This record gives sequence, structure tokens and C-alpha cells, in this order.
Amino acid sequence: MSDKMSSEDYSSASEGAKAPFESIFNINNRRWLTTKEVAFYLGRSVDAIHMLVGRGHLRSKKYLGKLYFDRVEIDYLIETSEFRGV
Repeated sequence: MSDKMSSEDYSSASEGAKAPFESIFNINNRRWLTTKEVAFYLGRSVDAIHMLVGRGHLRSKKYLGKLYFDRVEIDYLIETSEFRGV
């Protein structure tokens, strides 16, 4: 028996596998997101999200000691922002 996996083994192993965090953070059907979910959604760290909140760039609501963000508002901010790049 070989220790190497064939391409068939890889494809069957990946079937049904979800993207990283997809099963944990099902954000597509939810309006209110936690700090971790927003960090994942925007591709930033949790610390960066806290910094954006502190600087007034992101608005959040606090409930039971946790910050929550409106996904609709985050989508709007992304859609209306100007692209900067090279």
C-alpha cells in the first residue's frame, strides 16, 4: 500500500469540505455580525476591526459585552468606497 494519495483520493476527500470558517461563520444569511466575523469578512485582524471602530470608521452596537456590526452597513461602506491602488 502506498503512502501517497492519488488525485481521486484528493477529490473525494475535498468533496463536501467547506471553505475555512464557512461552517463556523455563516455570515451570508445573518444581518448582525460579531467582531471575529467582520474581521473574517473584511480580511482583517480583530485588532484592526477594533482600531476602525475606535477611529470612527466602523459603527457597532454593544450587547451583553460583545460588539455587533450591521452587515448591510458594512456592504454599503465597501460599495461606496473609492478604490485605491497602483
